[in-house]
Amino acid sequence: MNLISLNLSYNQITEEGVEALLTAVRYQTTSNEMKGTKPGNTGLMRLCLQKNKIPVNSEHLQKLNDLMTTRDPFYKPQAKSPDQESQH
Repeated sequence: MNLISLNLSYNQITEEGVEALLTAVRYQTTSNEMKGTKPGNTGLMRLCLQKNKIPVNSEHLQKLNDLMTTRDPFYKPQAKSPDQESQH
């Protein structure tokens, strides 16, 4: 059984808590990769952290948001324009 959605809004979470959550999600990601599990098939897929004591410009929050975005089952990567594809 897996926890796939976690709402921690209004919980007075600080920068330290966000750093711990980031560490946990990174561990879960690497653990799933080592098991050969396809990305996005198991583990936490959604995390809500609104209205906590986290600075808006938090580096850890930005990294956590970036990581969680790709885990969201409704995430669709933006299609590259022909100009962007030719640059690679």
